Amino acid sequence: MDANSSLKDAKNDFQKSIDYLKSEYNKVQAGKASPAILEDVKVEAYGMTQPLKSLAVITPQDAQTLNIKPFDKSVLKDIDSAIQAANLGLNPTNMGELLLITFPPLTEERRVQICKSLKSQAEDIKVSIRKARQKAQQRFKDLESEGEISKDELVGFEKKLQVEVDSANSDVESILKNKEAEIMKV
Repeated sequence: MDANSSLKDAKNDFQKSIDYLKSEYNKVQAGKASPAILEDVKVEAYGMTQPLKSLAVITPQDAQTLNIKPFDKSVLKDIDSAIQAANLGLNPTNMGELLLITFPPLTEERRVQICKSLKSQAEDIKVSIRKARQKAQQRFKDLESEGEISKDELVGFEKKLQVEVDSANSDVESILKNKEAEIMKV
């Protein structure tokens, strides 16, 4: 493996970390009804475990309410149980043919708590970026010791890598600030 492909691999690792952070932040309840919150809910129906989205249509009714309309009404109770078992703090209301989930407005204390959690997740992503950087730096040093790149090229690749790391960390900070602003907005 050459230094350019090591640099490219590191950039891909950084992007995967950032994409993971975005997906996790999409699941954070901001006092608004979002189908993404239910994305990881698994339902035991028809003798097997399935994702909720394969059993029902999840749509926002308004800013505070989600409608969950199953394709088959017989799984309504299974869906209700799965949502409650997922420990998301949501209590579905069974309306006969569909479930309604109402999101209560967030308190100031809860908003601050969520922001602390967001910062912790962002810091975990920065740690994964640092680990990917260390892995790439080690590959560069190995290539230099094997004589495949010179000392000057090593320094150049490390500088390019640091630019990518700075860019990735900047993206993480930007994503964090945007999500915090969304959470703190009353």
